[in-house]
Amino acid sequence: MKTKQDLIEEIDSLTLDFGHDNWDGFGAKAITQESLTDSLFFLDNLPSRFVPEFLPEVLPDARGFVIFYWDFGIGKHISVTLKGVEIDWAFENGEFFQEEIVMNFWAMMKVFDKIKEFGLTTDKSEVG
Repeated sequence: MKTKQDLIEEIDSLTLDFGHDNWDGFGAKAITQESLTDSLFFLDNLPSRFVPEFLPEVLPDARGFVIFYWDFGIGKHISVTLKGVEIDWAFENGEFFQEEIVMNFWAMMKVFDKIKEFGLTTDKSEVG
């Protein structure tokens, strides 16, 4: 089972594969140090009650950011992209919702509450 420390190591290793421009062959920007720092801050603030059940996947973004992605099964997912002082987050649960908000404690709590809601209302057999 994945731990918070595993995610920290994944974030740190993003610079190896995605720390240079054009890492995807289509002009993707390098993952920035600022994005790595923001990601570690976000992860550090992830409530301990989420660990290990609600830990996300860590993915690179072609714009140089880090994406946290939670898959809760059929048609239920949340993605969070940390963009400096902003959080660009989206979720789907039958319909799509997207919002860009200033990154602060309250914004993170809003995202964390949605993760908790999705996680607690998901049939674990749906998660792939």
